[in-house]
Amino acid sequence: MDRIENDSGMHYEGMCIRPPSEAQSILLQATVGCSHNKCTFCGSYKDKRLRIKDNDIILSDILFASRYMRDQNRLFIMDGDALIIPYPRLIWIFERIKEHLPWVKRVGVYANTKGIRMKSGEELDTSNYLQVKARLPKEKKQALDLIDMALQGRVDLRPEWMRAL
Repeated sequence: MDRIENDSGMHYEGMCIRPPSEAQSILLQATVGCSHNKCTFCGSYKDKRLRIKDNDIILSDILFASRYMRDQNRLFIMDGDALIIPYPRLIWIFERIKEHLPWVKRVGVYANTKGIRMKSGEELDTSNYLQVKARLPKEKKQALDLIDMALQGRVDLRPEWMRAL
């Protein structure tokens, strides 16, 4: 952490997307870009190649938030597919959040099917240990399969299917 100044602000890169439901959340950019980056409906990350930020930058942002964002009790890990982060590093991030931002009650994260499928059910259900909501109900597997096939161009999603998802 020697090369990052503690009060240098949050280290956002490129255009950042904040879902409306995260309007009052601390935004922690742990990844840059999206692991899929081929969705025909999304041009948000076309200018970014996927990478995971260095731990010292992530920790610096968490420490900055611990000093200047004490009124926000939610945190959103972004960019396009933060769940792509390997499980040990994701746990490290969750533990730093818990350590330095103990008032944060909810952590949200964007994920696509690739990031979700790379995690075991046990890894996705980290909420008991870390009080983080990152679960995927088992009944969603069929919806994920359908979305995967649509993204690969193997099936067209009908409007009535979209309402069911």
